[in-house]
Order: sequence, then C-alpha cells, then structure tokens
Amino acid sequence: MKVLKPTFLFVFAFLFFSVKIAFSQIAVNNTAPYNTASYLIDSLLLGEGVIATNHSFQGDSVQIGFFNGVNCNIGLDSGIVMSTGGIDELVP
Repeated sequence: MKVLKPTFLFVFAFLFFSVKIAFSQIAVNNTAPYNTASYLIDSLLLGEGVIATNHSFQGDSVQIGFFNGVNCNIGLDSGIVMSTGGIDELVP
C-alpha cells in the first residue's frame, strides 16, 4: 500500500478548502410596481431629487424589471433589466 506524500495532501487540502467561495444567481422581479417604466426610471435609476418627465416605453411589461445582484459576482448591487423576451426567462 502506497503512502501519500505530505505535499500531495497539502495541495489537495488547499484546493478543497479554497473552493468554498460560492456565488448565487441574480434575482429578477417584474411584479408591480417593478413592471412600469415610470417607476423604474424615477425610483431606481434616478433616485430622489431628480425629476424626469415624458417617459416612453414601447413593449410588454414582462420585458422590463428590477434585478438584485447583491449575492452574486456581477459587480452591481441592483438595477434595471430589459429584455427582448420575458425577463423571467433570463439565464444568468
């Protein structure tokens, strides 16, 4: 029976324990009020103190929404997502 070398055990332990970092997927939401362009622009994109008028969106309400990327490695905490199809079909 062969005895494993300490170097091999060290490398195996290092790789096994260093891969424990995990990221989850982005979460999208297009339920009310996140399914209207006016709400997404005024409340999420611009924030407080900025006023925008004459909002225009041509499409279905399932094509726009909000995403939460806090627990993933996308680099953005949250934002607005737009798609040519429904955003519930997005595969991160």
